[in-house]
Amino acid sequence: MTEPIALLQKLIQINSVNGNELAVAKFLQAELEAADIPTKLIPYTEDRVNFNCRIKPW
Repeated sequence: MTEPIALLQKLIQINSVNGNELAVAKFLQAELEAADIPTKLIPYTEDRVNFNCRIKPW
């Protein structure tokens, strides 16, 4: 199994239905920051956030 497929499978398994997006945002944040891509979570409500990251051009 390739890394992108494994990543997608993990992402799909996270319950993100009806306002529970925080777990998805934290998962993506951990993956991107492990690749030295800075991220920012901007709170919207208790379990909802806006997810921000910037991938700079080489």
